[in-house]
Amino acid sequence: PAFVRVMREARRPPDADISVDVAVCGGTLGLLLATALQLRGHKVAVIEAGPLRGRAQDWNTSEEELRSLVSAGVLDASELATVAPLSFGPMACRFGASPQWELELRGVLDVGVSPSELLRCVRARFEKAGGLVLERTPVRSVAVHKDGAALFLARRGGGGDGGGGVAAAEAEGSTVLHARLVVDCMGHRSPIA
Repeated sequence: PAFVRVMREARRPPDADISVDVAVCGGTLGLLLATALQLRGHKVAVIEAGPLRGRAQDWNTSEEELRSLVSAGVLDASELATVAPLSFGPMACRFGASPQWELELRGVLDVGVSPSELLRCVRARFEKAGGLVLERTPVRSVAVHKDGAALFLARRGGGGDGGGGVAAAEAEGSTVLHARLVVDCMGHRSPIA
């Protein structure tokens, strides 16, 4: 069954249980985007099928990329030491056994980020700004209307594997979230993509 269906009619926000400007599906990286949008005055909801948490393993990034999160207001500069406690480098690329050629790289993947600390800091800022986090709430289906999209969500903490399509989600009495824009941050397993 189709996970996303295009509808002919408009579906007005009063038909929805929740109404927002932007629905960000997938919270781990989506929370960063959602926070930037919320801080710019949009009403944003982050929808995550499981608990909103980062991986146990650190991410590598660059200080420049972290500074861009500070510039966007997603992080505060005072949080950088907590979010990214490890710095190392320069990185080296060597070619050949002896090596015949070597390239030294500075500012590339030279900072270790704690995903759990990053999400803790960003989530606090997002919720303080009025953002809505829906954890353990899988998206079951999406109906695209002329005035936005209706997302049919499994009731919080409830089941729902995303199967069954729009008609099944509507028949099962899902929570309906209306958004003017849907951003898919669910990754390569996304049923939307």
